[in-house]
Amino acid sequence: MGAAAAVSIKSRTSSLSGLAGACGYTVFLVAGPWILIVFAIAGLSYGACPTDDCASLDVFRSVVIYNFLFSLMLAGPICLPLVRLVSDDIFSGNNSSILGAYTLGLMMVSLLCCALVGPFYALLTEMTGPEKIAAIQNVLLMSATWLAAPFLGVLLDHRSVSIAFLLGAGLMLAVAQVLPGKDPAALLNDFSIGMIAINACMLWRLSQASSAPIRIERRMIGAYRRYWQLALFSLIYFLGIWVDNVIMWFGSPIGVSRVAGILATMPDYDSMMFWAQLATIPLLALFTLGVETRLYEMNRQFQLSLARHASRREIESRITALSRFVIRSIVLLFVASIVIVILVMLASFWGMDRVGLSGRQMAMLRAGLFGVACHTTAMFCCVFMMFFDMRRAALIVMLTFFVANAVLTLAFLPLGFAYFGYGNLLAGALALMLGFLLLVKELPWLCYHTFVTNNVSLQRSS
Repeated sequence: MGAAAAVSIKSRTSSLSGLAGACGYTVFLVAGPWILIVFAIAGLSYGACPTDDCASLDVFRSVVIYNFLFSLMLAGPICLPLVRLVSDDIFSGNNSSILGAYTLGLMMVSLLCCALVGPFYALLTEMTGPEKIAAIQNVLLMSATWLAAPFLGVLLDHRSVSIAFLLGAGLMLAVAQVLPGKDPAALLNDFSIGMIAINACMLWRLSQASSAPIRIERRMIGAYRRYWQLALFSLIYFLGIWVDNVIMWFGSPIGVSRVAGILATMPDYDSMMFWAQLATIPLLALFTLGVETRLYEMNRQFQLSLARHASRREIESRITALSRFVIRSIVLLFVASIVIVILVMLASFWGMDRVGLSGRQMAMLRAGLFGVACHTTAMFCCVFMMFFDMRRAALIVMLTFFVANAVLTLAFLPLGFAYFGYGNLLAGALALMLGFLLLVKELPWLCYHTFVTNNVSLQRSS
């Protein structure tokens, strides 16, 4: 959630009950879209096959999982440099580049989807023709969604994103009731209809926010040269998150489900890692509501002091205050994540029999919870680095997590179910330690980064 939105929430909630309501509202804005999509998929699945043992349902779920992977890999690297360009324009009072940048990104994402994902479904899977077409159009719509949402994030309009996903999820379920179907193509088309509605709502909001018609400029393409580290960071970030799942799909000797020829998944591992990810929602709310607002204000005061040529003592004082706040925040977020993990673990012991969890799943869930706690805190370290334009340091942290997650997952793979998830856990811990150490090392040099490493005029002269 953006700083301005969080300030607005705080100004409206002074009582304890008001603060609780603000926290709930923040959780919904941060994780609402993902939760809504998950519930919509669950509703489609149950409507098609209440007994949960249909082969067509396995194909539908597998295609959706793969499309999440493909769409995030394609949209993330294309999106971030353009979003950074638009963000700089908006900061300088110019919002005419919004539609042009979004259109350029959409064209690039569509071309990559057709060139890479299209042949995957068309040539490598054993689905029917309508199922292949439905899968390809679904990944196109997903990619467009992940492309549009960050542009609205720059506009601090998370409310519109959540409303769009709410309408889209409701439409998915409504269409499934009016036009019921049990084959994968019908389920994918129902899902895609909802994604069309989501994209239409977000595109309408972007058009309302832009002060100029669609105009693609050369500097938009140049954003990839200027901000190439952001594109690479996004790609490595999503690779790091998904690499252990992919290794499990194609390397695990047990527990793998394979449909449509090549679509392999591991339901036990995938579901436990998904629930572990959901456990971080309160942590995201804590960051957006309690940390981001204060960080924005402190950095704004630091930048203003530089603009008015403040004394060296004042600048050093503000750098010290910023550094202490960042370090305290990382420690607080990590402690909060451990508390959340312990509470979820205790709840899982109480409820494992009620929801049908097995002992081997519980071991993966515990490893996944601690791994996600470490990785999420490492991601917060990278967010702080990106906030201060320490792009190279953030890239090193994410690259370390990606490589370590792949290597360690492969190393634990022969040991069996009891050790599944520990590769992700150790990789997250390593990324957290590295990210924290780099922050501690780089924060005292914040003034140097401002005037030298991130100085646009020096970069152009060189």
